[in-house]
Amino acid sequence: MVSNKELNKCTHCGTHHTEKYNCDGSAKNEYEVIVKLADGCTVKSGSEHRTAGDYIRICDENNKEIAYWHFDEWRDEPTLVMGAIINFMAGKRIPKSIDVIASGYEWECPNCDKLNTEMEIYNEVQCVKCNNKYTVDEAHHAYH
Repeated sequence: MVSNKELNKCTHCGTHHTEKYNCDGSAKNEYEVIVKLADGCTVKSGSEHRTAGDYIRICDENNKEIAYWHFDEWRDEPTLVMGAIINFMAGKRIPKSIDVIASGYEWECPNCDKLNTEMEIYNEVQCVKCNNKYTVDEAHHAYH
């Protein structure tokens, strides 16, 4: 029988860590079930006393934990947690970058102070409140 001290010994570097996992991200106990995904990521589940079920954790291709759920979380919100796990396993990841699409231009009418919105800029704009027309000098982007 393996002592708790030996069970908590890191299989990667041989030292004892205070957290549940070895320094390489692998579980300290032998009861973790690991499912390797095609992209190199892994879904892992385990407990202290049986093969799986107390938690699920997801690790990236470098074995870094990127998500973790305890069983009480999927008990309380099963659709949210299981949906996140299944979508992750199906390859539906949150992208690291997004496309930003600028849409619309705003201008304030000098006559009535109405904030007008234009989807495209032409040489002339007309206020939707007072109907005054103005020549467009130059379109500028908003800066923070």
